[in-house]
Amino acid sequence: MWIQKIRLKNIKSYGEGDSGQGITVHLEPGINQIAGKNGAGKSTLIEAIGYALFDAEPVRGNAGWPKTPIY
Repeated sequence: MWIQKIRLKNIKSYGEGDSGQGITVHLEPGINQIAGKNGAGKSTLIEAIGYALFDAEPVRGNAGWPKTPIY
């Protein structure tokens, strides 16, 4: 399977874009690098792929970790 492009519209930090059609990210065959500053939406892009392919709920931070330290 090869994901050629991803269009994100109104999901977290991605809005409607300049044309109102969302933001489109084109992916090339092989390995693609997703890089950017903190808060640029890298994790959102990965979560969107998981949601589209597997209907997976987003996993955020340390939500599954115990609230109290274990010594």
